[in-house]
Amino acid sequence: MWRVLWFNQPPESFGTLTNRLAPDHLQSVLAETREVLATSLSPMDIARRAFDPYDLLSVPALASFSGLSAGTRTTRVASADGTFRLIYVQAANRPRQLSRVFELVEINQDTVAGVRANQTDWAGVVVRYTGRPAFVTEIAGNMQRD
Repeated sequence: MWRVLWFNQPPESFGTLTNRLAPDHLQSVLAETREVLATSLSPMDIARRAFDPYDLLSVPALASFSGLSAGTRTTRVASADGTFRLIYVQAANRPRQLSRVFELVEINQDTVAGVRANQTDWAGVVVRYTGRPAFVTEIAGNMQRD
């Protein structure tokens, strides 16, 4: 998803990214990440940069999103025009059994299907799933089929 956002940036923004990630600049980018991880007091910076050392999630288009409340369970991200939304869903307890992971993903998919069935304005909405449960379900499902 983030690649799509970067590819749809104005050429000058995408050019800035490619210049920043040029082979001769990678060491300085990683040094900056180490510095952020060592000195930042922001839990969001530490969590994000630990998994995004090249800072690819800092897409210029995301700067205009409203409603970002870092560090809360009610984090909402939406574009100003409302055409792009991220919804963060977290299970009350982390499932330990594979069958429970499948069940949680199925519950989410069923909920979205129910909304689609009852809301005519959802006809063109694209819904994608990511995160541990979605990955586990996809990988384990494929392994079971194999």
